[in-house]
Parts: sequence; structure tokens; C-alpha cells
Amino acid sequence: MNPKIKLTDDMKFKAHDYAVKSHDFTSRGHDFHGGGADNASQKMNEGKLGERAFEYWLKQEGISFISDSSNFDEADSYDFIINGYKVDIKTRLADVGAKKTRTLEMVEQFYTRPKDIYVGASYFTKTDTIELYGFISAKKLEKLNPMENQGYRDNYVAYDNQLTPMNFFKELIVNQKR
Repeated sequence: MNPKIKLTDDMKFKAHDYAVKSHDFTSRGHDFHGGGADNASQKMNEGKLGERAFEYWLKQEGISFISDSSNFDEADSYDFIINGYKVDIKTRLADVGAKKTRTLEMVEQFYTRPKDIYVGASYFTKTDTIELYGFISAKKLEKLNPMENQGYRDNYVAYDNQLTPMNFFKELIVNQKR
């Protein structure tokens, strides 16, 4: 069963505060979502909500981590470091429009700001919850499927059924010797 985390007011405040502060510094290259660059702050907020939920889950599981401490005016190199692995949380809206079934990473960002592990998070706005639905290594993501470009930029893609369930995260990532 995938972990589902109810967002707290504190999580929402921290995510919103960061998104507002970072508005003028957020990449305008993330134009693949509805609203394009004008929607960057909203997408940043959603991403930060996924990160806060993942952090809560890590604490609940007793998993040691280092959280990103970059300032709002600079791009981060990771969201978390766990057992030496750079981890990136990929958050998507789950209950708006068509059902999303894949996790994307821009090819350009994949190489300029490499991560080791990608964790998929779905944000359910109606219930204010985040579901952590799986994870994948960068090595596997790079080779798994052909790149996709739906009129924006090239992306590496992993479909939900290709991700490892979160109940294996501790065993495969945390307890593994690096």
C-alpha cells in the first residue's frame, strides 16, 4: 500500500511561502504544464508540498536524511540526500483533468542537475493529501523508455507500473551500502 500523507497547515504554509519567494527565480523552462511560465509559482508550490509530505514520511519511517537547504533564489541540486543518494521528488496533480500515469524528468535537467533516485508523489487537492506512489533510479529511468516530447521539451518517462513500490524504499535505498 502506498503511503498517503495528510498535508498539515505548516506544510502548506512552508510550501506556499517558498513558492511566493522564489517566483522571480523559478525556471521558465518548465513550460510543459498548463499555464506555462505564468503558472510557475503554483507548480513550485505543488512540488514543495510533495517534498514536505515525503519529509514527513521519512521521519515517520525513522529514515535519516539531509534536506535541501538551497535558498529560494537558486536552483536546488537535490531535494534530499539519503544514504548518499540524491533524491528528487516529482509531484503531480492527481485529481485535475485526465488521470496522470507517468513521471517525467526533463532530459536537460537530468544531465545538468543529476539525481540518483526519483520519487513519484500525487497531490490530491480535494482531500489535501499526497500519495507516494513509487520510486525509480536515474539509471533505470534513462534506459527504460524512449524519450517523449509532447510539444515542449524532451523528457525521460516512467509509467506508474514501472516504478518500485514505496514499501521497498527502505530496503533498497536506505539499507543498501553505497
